[in-house]
Amino acid sequence: MLNKFWAWYERNYRLNVGIAAGLFVLQLIHLYWLSAHVVAHQVFGKSYFELEGIWEFLILIVDYTEIPAIITTSFVYVHALRASGAASFLDYR
Repeated sequence: MLNKFWAWYERNYRLNVGIAAGLFVLQLIHLYWLSAHVVAHQVFGKSYFELEGIWEFLILIVDYTEIPAIITTSFVYVHALRASGAASFLDYR
């Protein structure tokens, strides 16, 4: 079953890396907001990047892409390890 997944992953590698990169970039935006709004408010008592309305809703949606970003980026790394032969324990042939 894992071999089928990795075969599919290899056939669609560009798409998979593109999705991972897109989710990762969204996380950079989220981390900036988190630092400038939430952390700054706790540390300095002032927000430097406050969002309201639809923008606050959108940043909350981006927050929920954190787990898919971690998973898809992990697949990119595992794929690279498998391709180099360094992760032979992941190959169930």
